[in-house]
Amino acid sequence: MTTDTHAGSVNESSRDEPRPIMLELVDEDGTTTGTAEKLSAHRAPGQLHRAFSVFLLDERGRLMLQRRALSKYHSPGLWSNTCCGHPEPGELPFVAASRRTGRSWGWHRRSCARPER
Repeated sequence: MTTDTHAGSVNESSRDEPRPIMLELVDEDGTTTGTAEKLSAHRAPGQLHRAFSVFLLDERGRLMLQRRALSKYHSPGLWSNTCCGHPEPGELPFVAASRRTGRSWGWHRRSCARPER
């Protein structure tokens, strides 16, 4: 069980003990099939799950990269995209990407409203 949590999110426990981060499992067509704990979804052979990757450019057109923390369980210390992560079950990916990018880079995000259908 992982102790990694999303601060202030649905995955955060109201008690002092952290809850595992849950990911949304999907099939090859992107249809939700269930949920799994983050670490178990990433362990071999792995489970197909919803994720996002953000690539931002600065005002001069340079790709903004980040170095993964040395404490990460996979790819520690490697240079990576601007931001990546997983939406919480039921969360829209663009909302999750905004939340995660803002937290990773120390930016405050504007409210992301659900699009009209």
